Amino acid sequence: MTEHTFAGRLQQLMAEVGIEARALARAADLSESTIYRYLAGDRREPGAGQIVAIARALGVSPGRLLGVEGETDESDETLSGSEPVARFELLPVVGSVTAGPGGVAEEQVEEYRHIPSTFIPRGQERSCFLVQARGESMVDAGIREGDLLLVCPTVAVHDGDVAIVDVDGEAMVKRVYIQSVRRVMLVSDNSAYPPRFVDRARIIGRVMKGMRDY
Repeated sequence: MTEHTFAGRLQQLMAEVGIEARALARAADLSESTIYRYLAGDRREPGAGQIVAIARALGVSPGRLLGVEGETDESDETLSGSEPVARFELLPVVGSVTAGPGGVAEEQVEEYRHIPSTFIPRGQERSCFLVQARGESMVDAGIREGDLLLVCPTVAVHDGDVAIVDVDGEAMVKRVYIQSVRRVMLVSDNSAYPPRFVDRARIIGRVMKGMRDY
């Protein structure tokens, strides 16, 4: 299968982005079987609405998906007479984590979002994910209810960094201060919440950035 067919172009773009058929179907709001049929080339090319949805999920232009233009989608290249075009990464959004008492993170993908690649540390694109914060314990850090947090598990967490921490099955967003090999102090950026000292804590990942829909 080659780039001269829709199936070939779709396969290549999925490989470049690093997304599987199931995830693409979710991101494009199409059935998984539909994506597999397009990949197999055993049905006619999708209509305009499906083309736009698939292209948006892949972070490319509809023209590139259709093979009618060159590398003029969201890439690091520049267009003639214009500013550099932003590049985006497709990251999974997992279940909410709590930013206060109560609540357990559901570690399953709910959807996918395109995030500017400049937000993500170089080389960490495949390990980072997004979670939605709940609670008001980190408001002084600018983290509010419903904010989308960019989390990178492979980035080192140092004293004072904001991270997602699992304590006895409860995931929370806190500032982390390592007291000893086993003891950790978890601090809220809200004076209404006192520091918490725990002996068993698993750092899930460092919070790199918070984003908010308006």
